[in-house]
Amino acid sequence: MLFKILFPLILIFSNAYSFNRLKVIVTIEPYQYLVQRIGKRKVKVVSLYKDSKIINNHSQFELRKYAKYHLYLQSGLKNEKEFYLKFLSFNKNIKEADISFNIRKIKNQNNMNNEFIWLDPLNLRLMANNILFELVKIDKRNEKYYTENYEVLLKEIDTLYLRIKTLYNKSQKKSVYIFDSKWQYFSKRFDLNFYTREKEIIKSFEFSKIKKFTAKNNVQLCLTKPGFDYNILSSLINNTKLKSIEHDVYKYSLLSNIYKLSILLFSDKNNHNK
Repeated sequence: MLFKILFPLILIFSNAYSFNRLKVIVTIEPYQYLVQRIGKRKVKVVSLYKDSKIINNHSQFELRKYAKYHLYLQSGLKNEKEFYLKFLSFNKNIKEADISFNIRKIKNQNNMNNEFIWLDPLNLRLMANNILFELVKIDKRNEKYYTENYEVLLKEIDTLYLRIKTLYNKSQKKSVYIFDSKWQYFSKRFDLNFYTREKEIIKSFEFSKIKKFTAKNNVQLCLTKPGFDYNILSSLINNTKLKSIEHDVYKYSLLSNIYKLSILLFSDKNNHNK
């Protein structure tokens, strides 16, 4: 009997708590991580994409549900403008903000703005500041709470940066072979030589050129995204002295994922070919 009385009260309290929280939409899980770290229990944040599955397969029901949220935070990623326009069609009151504000974007090999800004720890400081500003603008009453969480996050970002610098300074590895520009901000921040190949397909006669090029420039690592063509990668490794490493830039645990990248690039076990 007591349970029957208490259960409806629990539901009412839970729904009221959920309603009072600021509701935020982001596109990718690294952004969800940043918003969650600053907003914590005062904010409900969802990511449109899970892991590295950057595909637009959301139902009208899902989009209509997300359109009821208070704020959509974006940074100029692919499809973000289309998502916002769709949300507006369902709800004219939803707010939108660019968390890449004040970040100096660099050009990729196709002379387009590189969108992977979150892989530079110093960019994360600016992004966190932009997120804090937008949360406070809508939810002023919790400014102190958000600011305290923000300051803790900044300290962790600064610690991450210093730890990576320490790894880098101890490492002899400074050159990496890649097939796209995902890690361009990271390489620029830590003064790495990332040699980007525009096409993933490698013809048989090209391997000797790649072998000479990587040897001349002391390139020891080949960095790829998850799901990279195994046949191409294995052929490249077998025909050169490159060591293959893999990194997924879309992981939720943003800070630890960036540190994982630095371990892959700078750790002692990768300093020499085996």
